[in-house]
Amino acid sequence: ASAKVRGGLDPEIQVEVNEDRLAALGLDMQDLANALEAENVNRPGGTLKDWGTVYLVRTLHEFDDLEQIRRTVVRRTADSVVRVEDLAEVRRGHKDRLEVTRSGGQEAVELALHREGSTNTLAVAAAIHEELAEVEQELGAGLELKVLSDQAVYIGDAVDQVRSAAILGGLLAVLVLFFFLRDPAATGIIALTIPVSVIAAFLPLSAAGVSLNVMSLGGLALGVGMLVDSAIVVLEAIVKRREAGEDDTTAARRGASEVGHAVVASTLTTVAVFLPVVFLEGVAGQLFRDQALTVSFS
Repeated sequence: ASAKVRGGLDPEIQVEVNEDRLAALGLDMQDLANALEAENVNRPGGTLKDWGTVYLVRTLHEFDDLEQIRRTVVRRTADSVVRVEDLAEVRRGHKDRLEVTRSGGQEAVELALHREGSTNTLAVAAAIHEELAEVEQELGAGLELKVLSDQAVYIGDAVDQVRSAAILGGLLAVLVLFFFLRDPAATGIIALTIPVSVIAAFLPLSAAGVSLNVMSLGGLALGVGMLVDSAIVVLEAIVKRREAGEDDTTAARRGASEVGHAVVASTLTTVAVFLPVVFLEGVAGQLFRDQALTVSFS
């Protein structure tokens, strides 16, 4: 979105006036300033219409080099012409500095690169690093390019931590289930539903433009928790049917249908809480939209 520069030298053209010479010719500072301003023009010049197309017109008459400034006429009479070079010395210089930027004790020029609000920080940072590698090869002698801070590093670490927490949470849930159920087959069924359901949730998330970030991964962790809760309720109903003497197929069908409405209702209450967050506006909506969609879809 923008690149802000701090430190270094800000170039300017300096016109150092000989005040004695100026007074001797009967001129003042304002005469010199008016002459320079009148000859250095870059301003709108209206519009030009041509068969439905509107062109913006600008008046471009800016100075290209120091010699043009020196030859600028300040006053013209019948027998004489007074130019800037007759009154002042024109040279390249730099503005007075209000701040100095240093890195590692050495003076530096800092570039602060800011992304657009709708873009992914990790993707933008990766693209910038690719460009910086090419720019570094073009630097002159004595110049070094160094990344001082990269917000994507912290975001990437946070995403990795949330991803690890979600995976670890799923594994712990499976271990706890096995500890209580003592049934490898039943535990395996629930363990299988976790990755299948998460992968299935990626389809609507991709369609909604939700990327894997801290908020969406947190939503997936919540979704896995709800999934395990519902699986335990359904599995318990099936186990009771099996203990009553029903075969596996009948127990699965009747047990699931017995608690199906309750499980769907409990899940929909969670969706009813998170889904309206999608319609929030402002900063809160931007922060929690991904999480709300992920919880609802998962």
